[in-house]
Amino acid sequence: RRSPSSRRGARTCDKDRPSLLPLKAGIAMMALGAVAKHPHLRLKLVPVGLHYFSGHKFRSRVFLDIGEPLDVPPSLLQRYYEGGEAQKGATAALLSVVETALAAV
Repeated sequence: RRSPSSRRGARTCDKDRPSLLPLKAGIAMMALGAVAKHPHLRLKLVPVGLHYFSGHKFRSRVFLDIGEPLDVPPSLLQRYYEGGEAQKGATAALLSVVETALAAV
């Protein structure tokens, strides 16, 4: 069974594979949907990296790396409103922005 965070688009790490798993579109869909529903919402997406010193050891030390907050670009929001393929493209573009930000943390 997958954790709730992995179903919602969070980027997770498998303890047997220390690399990051692919990011899912849920994070972009939720962000664009929230801003579309509430246009005056000042939503920020904050990339966060967890770096374990001994990932297989219970209660090992961890380093939390917090990146710069991201805004949802207005141009993507306009494409999201159009629906259909434009909406899918906006979701993919925001997902790419988030992936780039996560790679930096």
